[in-house]
Amino acid sequence: MRNPPVSFHKIETESNSLQEISLAIEEAFQNEFNLTTTEMMDYLLVKDRWIRYNFKDSVKYIYLNTVAKRALMQHGLKKWAYLHPYKKIFHRKAFFAFVLQNTTIDKKPVEQIPTQFTSLQQIMSRYNLSQSTVYKLLQEHHVQKYTVFGMSRYDLETIDAIFSHFKEQQQLAMDLTEQDE
Repeated sequence: MRNPPVSFHKIETESNSLQEISLAIEEAFQNEFNLTTTEMMDYLLVKDRWIRYNFKDSVKYIYLNTVAKRALMQHGLKKWAYLHPYKKIFHRKAFFAFVLQNTTIDKKPVEQIPTQFTSLQQIMSRYNLSQSTVYKLLQEHHVQKYTVFGMSRYDLETIDAIFSHFKEQQQLAMDLTEQDE
């Protein structure tokens, strides 16, 4: 048998009863092993394959095999049911610490990361703006560009504040133009 990856966290139980296995897994959930690959993908705006490749040896995780899933199905608490379909459940704090270590602004480390990132493509799509208009607004408002694992990202909250205001101003100007006609 080959050795498990360093980031794999094995859950130990004294017996092999499904109830005890379920309790041990739920204790792990309680202790921050409660981050799914879907949440990671949504946060970083990447695909599942990218997560598997970049986090396989870097962030602690537990693995829910068939026995673990059966134990959870029979004895698990409903509050953790959303985690049951996943095979790998990552450690939340370890994930965000690793993201923080791999995030920069102007090639300098950051002390804090946004609660939600967005990308240039998402900004363009969300606000129906051209790339040049988005870049112009980003520069005008001195929006910080985060480099996360080599990818350009922006703080969604900041973007929404700036671009919502811009779209409101744009709509107001259009309404005034229509009134003048």
